[in-house]
Amino acid sequence: LGQFHGTMSFRLAVAASGRVNQVKILTNTIKSVGSGLSAEKALIKAVQMVFKNTPFKKAKAGSAVTIPLLFKS
Repeated sequence: LGQFHGTMSFRLAVAASGRVNQVKILTNTIKSVGSGLSAEKALIKAVQMVFKNTPFKKAKAGSAVTIPLLFKS
């Protein structure tokens, strides 16, 4: 995808089944080093896809998980 600098944080809504129902961007200061806006959008989509497909253990109730990411190039 390229080189990136900045931070992103995501909130995941996790169902009691362990399935991620929603991935929401809370903050985004990502800047692409030499690749432009399309690379930044591709990175966001890729991260969202990874989180959406991440299984969690089953629980009695759903929960929210906040995940901060730091990118340095």
